[in-house]
Amino acid sequence: MKKSWFIIAAGLLLLVLILFLVFHKKTFTIGKDPKIEEISSVSVGGGGMSYDSSWNWSASHSASKGTYKLYRRMWDEKANEYSEGEMQITYNEYIKIVQTLTGLKYAPYDPPKNVMDDYSESARIFWPDSPSGSYRIEFGEGGMKDLFQAFNEVWDANKEKAVYK
Repeated sequence: MKKSWFIIAAGLLLLVLILFLVFHKKTFTIGKDPKIEEISSVSVGGGGMSYDSSWNWSASHSASKGTYKLYRRMWDEKANEYSEGEMQITYNEYIKIVQTLTGLKYAPYDPPKNVMDDYSESARIFWPDSPSGSYRIEFGEGGMKDLFQAFNEVWDANKEKAVYK
């Protein structure tokens, strides 16, 4: 009798551990896990309820090609259309962008259900061991200011290399 009770208790404990591992999502600290050099892309975007309020930026690294790219899509009010372009950038420019994320948390995100707000924005990173599911960067009080500044500085320094679509 004692043996069967022990087996049942061990089985329940194992089941609880398995459920915890399956449903628990890990939070990452950018710069430690993953390291800055491991990040293959960072993207940030946002938008509101109207068509002309969306935007996005991304910087990416292709290990197989050894290239770094910067992409931007913004609403151009003068032309009343999107301006979409990309350019090749250097390793140092790519790192300048990604380093703005050092120390920030990359955490599971579960958006509120049945809530429709008028604006949203999020930022994501990818690396070889990226988790699947809904994650985003937690910026805190400073917001995305440093990341935007780095994107803008690199874009402005290379405007003449931009290829528009």
